[in-house]
Amino acid sequence: MIKRSSYCVFVLFLAFCCLLVACSRESSSAPSRHDFAASRTFPYQAPSEQIESLRTKGRSIELGFDKKQVADVLGAPDYQKVYFDPGAWLKNYIVKHEFSWTYVYFAEYPFGMGTPDGFIEVGFNQDGFVKQVLEKEPGRKEPSDIK
Repeated sequence: MIKRSSYCVFVLFLAFCCLLVACSRESSSAPSRHDFAASRTFPYQAPSEQIESLRTKGRSIELGFDKKQVADVLGAPDYQKVYFDPGAWLKNYIVKHEFSWTYVYFAEYPFGMGTPDGFIEVGFNQDGFVKQVLEKEPGRKEPSDIK
Protein backbone atom coordinates (compact mmCIF):
# COMPACT_ATOMS: atom_id res chain seq x y z
CA MET A 1 0.00 0.00 0.00
CA ILE A 2 2.80 2.43 0.83
CA LYS A 3 4.63 1.68 -2.40
CA ARG A 4 1.53 2.35 -4.46
CA SER A 5 0.81 5.71 -2.77
CA SER A 6 4.46 6.75 -3.16
CA TYR A 7 4.22 5.92 -6.84
CA CYS A 8 1.02 7.99 -7.17
CA VAL A 9 2.62 10.95 -5.42
CA PHE A 10 5.63 10.70 -7.73
CA VAL A 11 3.43 10.57 -10.84
CA LEU A 12 1.38 13.56 -9.65
CA PHE A 13 4.54 15.51 -8.88
CA LEU A 14 5.95 14.72 -12.33
CA ALA A 15 2.69 15.78 -14.00
CA PHE A 16 2.69 19.02 -11.99
CA CYS A 17 6.27 19.81 -13.06
CA CYS A 18 5.41 19.18 -16.71
CA LEU A 19 2.40 21.46 -16.41
CA LEU A 20 4.53 24.21 -14.89
CA VAL A 21 7.01 23.99 -17.74
CA ALA A 22 4.32 23.98 -20.42
CA CYS A 23 2.33 26.86 -18.97
CA SER A 24 5.11 29.16 -17.86
CA ARG A 25 7.33 29.24 -20.93
CA GLU A 26 6.81 32.25 -23.13
CA SER A 27 5.87 31.09 -26.57
CA SER A 28 8.21 32.38 -29.20
CA SER A 29 8.54 31.80 -32.88
CA ALA A 30 12.19 32.89 -32.76
CA PRO A 31 14.63 30.06 -33.52
CA SER A 32 17.30 28.98 -31.06
CA ARG A 33 21.03 29.28 -31.69
CA HIS A 34 21.06 25.60 -32.55
CA ASP A 35 18.24 26.04 -35.11
CA PHE A 36 20.08 28.94 -36.72
CA ALA A 37 23.39 27.07 -36.91
CA ALA A 38 21.72 23.95 -38.30
CA SER A 39 20.10 25.94 -41.11
CA ARG A 40 23.28 27.67 -42.36
CA THR A 41 26.57 26.68 -43.93
CA PHE A 42 29.75 28.09 -42.44
CA PRO A 43 31.46 30.40 -42.78
CA TYR A 44 28.18 32.33 -42.97
CA GLN A 45 27.82 35.86 -44.29
CA ALA A 46 24.57 37.75 -44.66
CA PRO A 47 24.05 39.66 -47.92
CA SER A 48 25.80 43.04 -47.88
CA GLU A 49 22.50 44.96 -48.11
CA GLN A 50 21.25 43.13 -45.02
CA ILE A 51 24.47 43.90 -43.12
CA GLU A 52 24.24 47.62 -43.87
CA SER A 53 20.55 47.65 -43.02
CA LEU A 54 21.13 45.92 -39.67
CA ARG A 55 24.00 48.21 -38.73
CA THR A 56 22.03 51.34 -39.63
CA LYS A 57 18.68 50.30 -38.19
CA GLY A 58 20.28 48.78 -35.08
CA ARG A 59 21.30 52.27 -34.01
CA SER A 60 17.66 53.41 -34.15
CA ILE A 61 16.52 50.88 -31.53
CA GLU A 62 15.74 52.79 -28.34
CA LEU A 63 15.97 51.56 -24.77
CA GLY A 64 12.47 50.66 -23.62
CA PHE A 65 11.23 49.40 -27.01
CA ASP A 66 9.13 46.24 -26.80
CA LYS A 67 9.52 43.13 -28.99
CA LYS A 68 7.03 44.36 -31.59
CA GLN A 69 8.82 47.69 -31.98
CA VAL A 70 12.18 45.93 -32.42
CA ALA A 71 10.69 43.50 -34.95
CA ASP A 72 9.15 46.43 -36.84
CA VAL A 73 12.61 48.01 -37.19
CA LEU A 74 14.94 44.99 -37.59
CA GLY A 75 12.60 42.17 -38.58
CA ALA A 76 12.62 38.69 -37.07
CA PRO A 77 15.83 37.76 -35.22
CA ASP A 78 18.16 35.04 -36.46
CA TYR A 79 17.88 33.46 -33.02
CA GLN A 80 16.80 34.08 -29.45
CA LYS A 81 18.75 33.32 -26.28
CA VAL A 82 17.02 33.03 -22.90
CA TYR A 83 19.13 33.71 -19.82
CA PHE A 84 18.58 31.45 -16.83
CA ASP A 85 19.71 31.74 -13.23
CA PRO A 86 21.82 28.58 -12.91
CA GLY A 87 21.56 28.62 -9.12
CA ALA A 88 17.78 28.33 -9.05
CA TRP A 89 16.59 25.55 -11.36
CA LEU A 90 12.99 25.53 -10.09
CA LYS A 91 12.71 29.29 -10.31
CA ASN A 92 13.44 28.98 -14.03
CA TYR A 93 10.01 27.48 -14.54
CA ILE A 94 8.10 30.02 -12.49
CA VAL A 95 9.51 33.49 -13.22
CA LYS A 96 10.06 35.53 -16.36
CA HIS A 97 13.56 35.56 -17.85
CA GLU A 98 15.74 38.06 -19.57
CA PHE A 99 16.43 37.22 -23.20
CA SER A 100 18.10 38.59 -26.29
CA TRP A 101 17.50 38.60 -30.02
CA THR A 102 20.56 38.22 -32.21
CA TYR A 103 20.90 39.32 -35.83
CA VAL A 104 24.01 37.67 -37.32
CA TYR A 105 25.85 39.13 -40.26
CA PHE A 106 29.03 37.05 -40.18
CA ALA A 107 30.06 33.81 -38.42
CA GLU A 108 33.20 31.80 -39.13
CA TYR A 109 32.12 28.65 -37.28
CA PRO A 110 28.87 27.08 -36.10
CA PHE A 111 27.80 28.09 -32.63
CA GLY A 112 29.13 26.19 -29.71
CA MET A 113 32.63 27.30 -30.67
CA GLY A 114 32.10 30.83 -29.38
CA THR A 115 30.06 33.81 -30.40
CA PRO A 116 29.43 34.82 -33.99
CA ASP A 117 32.00 37.14 -35.45
CA GLY A 118 29.60 39.91 -36.46
CA PHE A 119 26.18 40.59 -34.98
CA ILE A 120 23.67 42.98 -33.48
CA GLU A 121 22.23 41.75 -30.18
CA VAL A 122 19.16 43.33 -28.58
CA GLY A 123 18.87 42.51 -24.88
CA PHE A 124 15.44 42.53 -23.23
CA ASN A 125 14.63 42.71 -19.52
CA GLN A 126 12.22 40.36 -17.73
CA ASP A 127 9.26 42.50 -18.77
CA GLY A 128 10.17 42.29 -22.47
CA PHE A 129 11.59 45.80 -22.96
CA VAL A 130 14.96 46.65 -24.53
CA LYS A 131 17.65 47.18 -21.92
CA GLN A 132 20.76 47.05 -24.13
CA VAL A 133 21.80 46.97 -27.78
CA LEU A 134 25.22 45.55 -28.65
CA GLU A 135 27.18 45.30 -31.86
CA LYS A 136 30.19 43.07 -32.48
CA GLU A 137 32.12 43.73 -35.63
CA PRO A 138 34.31 41.07 -37.24
CA GLY A 139 37.84 41.27 -35.86
CA ARG A 140 36.83 42.75 -32.50
CA LYS A 141 37.14 40.58 -29.42
CA GLU A 142 34.20 42.07 -27.51
CA PRO A 143 30.90 43.63 -28.54
CA SER A 144 30.33 47.32 -27.90
CA ASP A 145 27.23 49.09 -26.62
CA ILE A 146 25.17 50.89 -29.23
CA LYS A 147 22.60 51.89 -26.61
